[in-house]
Amino acid sequence: MILRVPYYYKDFACLADRCKDSCCIGWEIDIDPDTYEYYENVEGPFGERLRGHMKAGKETSFVLNKGRCPFLNEENLCDICTELGESSLCEICTEYPRFTLEYGDIREKCLGLSCEEAGRLVFLNADKMTFEETELPFNYDDEDEELELIEELMKARDHAITIMQNRKFSVLERVGLLLRFASDVQIDLNEQGLINVDHIIRNYSNEQAKQQVVCLHNLGIESNKQQLFKERLKRFRGLEILDEEWKETLGRISAFLEAGTKEAYLEYQKEFLSYYQDREYEYEHLLVYFIFRYGMKSVYDQDFLAKIKFAVASFLMIRDMDVERYHSNGGTFSVEDRIDVARIYSKEVEHSEDNLETLADDFMFEEIFDIKSMLLEIF
Repeated sequence: MILRVPYYYKDFACLADRCKDSCCIGWEIDIDPDTYEYYENVEGPFGERLRGHMKAGKETSFVLNKGRCPFLNEENLCDICTELGESSLCEICTEYPRFTLEYGDIREKCLGLSCEEAGRLVFLNADKMTFEETELPFNYDDEDEELELIEELMKARDHAITIMQNRKFSVLERVGLLLRFASDVQIDLNEQGLINVDHIIRNYSNEQAKQQVVCLHNLGIESNKQQLFKERLKRFRGLEILDEEWKETLGRISAFLEAGTKEAYLEYQKEFLSYYQDREYEYEHLLVYFIFRYGMKSVYDQDFLAKIKFAVASFLMIRDMDVERYHSNGGTFSVEDRIDVARIYSKEVEHSEDNLETLADDFMFEEIFDIKSMLLEIF
């Protein structure tokens, strides 16, 4: 088996008490069966304390105390670590913000942007994001047919990353290419089982990519981008609210970007993107993160296009959040703002299976998320 991770994965270390948005506050902390059994057998007063704060049910978890894990002390440090050692933490506490996806003989791991330190690792380096591979002792013996599909989907996912890292084009041009590429891949996947992926990749490489960009700029369709924004915002407003911070954020971008004219909406975006031009690589990293984390989940549902739509819709929402933050800051947007806005979005959307499933349905059925509408938002 091959373990594949972003180059910065090995550099992650929890900030513990220095974290501004502790993962031990506000989230229910599930206890996996093995750790539960271990906690049940811890002796002495601390064992009694552990059992006194565990809530059994469909999924065992700690009972929060005013929104805080009962073992998060006043110094924002973990009493379980202090008493029993880091190896005694439950699985979710040990793993977060790490996420794992396995398919075929590949295991991929990444760091979630809901963690501010993970965001710092993602965004601080202007170089293109690269990935490292390690051989693991594991034998995979699934059907050859499935392995063939995995190989073709991996080619498509990896070329989607290549498109997003092609700095000959602006980020918006790359996003347009990405959507069209994903659409062509999905058509071939639906109709022929993805046998033409190499041909599709050639159509989105080098000179062919330049021609595709010219076509994107010549769409020639007048669109009300503010109205498209309102329709998109409506879909995101319908998600399950996990944190008041998300509700407040939607309220601010609605009040700012919906209240003015459609011309003002465009001008706000234009001003911010001009200001942000030298840091476009941050949007590149953002989209590569989403493509890497979700792209190969299409192995299980064969819906590659939906994974790319999620990446693009996330980019559009985060961009609008950025525009509002920039103007509320009086015309500045720091790297800390970049990390914080991505954290707010990730925490709300990526940490709810219900929200991810709702968006997946929207990508399939809602007009605002068809290819034409999404391209009109960009160009």
